[in-house]
Amino acid sequence: MKQDAYQSLILILEELVSVYSAFFDTLEQEKSALIAFDLSRISEINKAKEAFITKTKTLERTRQINTEIFLNELNVTDKNIRLTQIVDRLPKDRGAKLRGVQVALDITLTRVRDLNKQNERLTQNALNIIRHSMNLGGDQVNNTTYRKQGHLEINKLPGKIVSKEA
Repeated sequence: MKQDAYQSLILILEELVSVYSAFFDTLEQEKSALIAFDLSRISEINKAKEAFITKTKTLERTRQINTEIFLNELNVTDKNIRLTQIVDRLPKDRGAKLRGVQVALDITLTRVRDLNKQNERLTQNALNIIRHSMNLGGDQVNNTTYRKQGHLEINKLPGKIVSKEA
C-alpha cells in the first residue's frame, strides 16, 4: 500500500475540517449580524458563505477521488464502505489517525449544521416580523382610509333637481 493515497486522504480530510471550522466562524458572525439586523454585514457574510460552499464542493470532489484511489490500493471493491470499516482494515497507528480526523470532521459538521439551523430560524423570525409589520401597516391604511363605513341609499322619489321658478 502506498503512503501517498493514505496521506492524501488524511490531508484532504484535515483541509475539510479547517474549511468547515472557518465556515462555523462565519456562521457565528452571521448570527450576530442577524440579531443586530445589520443588512450590509449580512450581505457580506452571504458572499463569504458562497465562497465557502464553492470551496467545500471542490474539496469534496477531491476527497471522493482520493477515497477511491485509497480503496483501490486496499483492494476494496465495495464503494459504499463506511470510513469506520476502512479504519478496521488499517494498522492501528494509521487507523487511529484516520479515525481521529473523521471524528474531528463529524464534530465540526455537526456544529456547522446546528448553528446553520439556528441562523435559519433567526432569519425566518426576522422575515415573520417584517411580514407582520407590513400587515399591521396595511391594516391601518385599510381600516382608516379605505374601509367600508356606510351604504348607498337610492332615492326612489322622482324629483326635479332645479326649479324653473326664480
